[in-house]
Parts: sequence; structure tokens; C-alpha cells
Amino acid sequence: MSAPRVRTVVKNKDEFAGFYKGHALFIHRKDKSAPWYIEVVAPDGCRVYDGWWDKPQREGRIATQREAIIEALIGSVLWNNK
Repeated sequence: MSAPRVRTVVKNKDEFAGFYKGHALFIHRKDKSAPWYIEVVAPDGCRVYDGWWDKPQREGRIATQREAIIEALIGSVLWNNK
């Protein structure tokens, strides 16, 4: 799956902050086994995604940061992978 170009501001193993189409993305987790918390904020300040993304944990796997970024974009209806 190809991914859109997201402008990165902060990136480490458990945290990501960036921008896509004017929207701010904040993605973080406590540690590798924890689910990702995703926030996507529109330019007007409205939160278009705000919550825990725990689907991978329910499936018995650990999601990568790249997967969390893609989930943030798809879940906020900023991008589809088609």
C-alpha cells in the first residue's frame, strides 16, 4: 500500500506529529504494547479523529507507527488507499 506524503514535525518510536492537507496529526502511545492514541485536528480547530486505535491489539498484533498514520488519514476521511 502506498502512503500519502505527510509533513513530519516530530517522530520517535512512540510519538508522531505532522501535517497533511492543513490538518495536524498527533499520534502517540505509552509503550510498544500499548494502542496508539490518534488526534487529527482540522485547520479550524475541529477534531476530526480523536481516540484510541486498538483494532490491531484486538487482532492480537502490534501496529506500526506507519499503520497508525494511515489509520489517522483514512479515519479522518482525508485519504483513501484506492
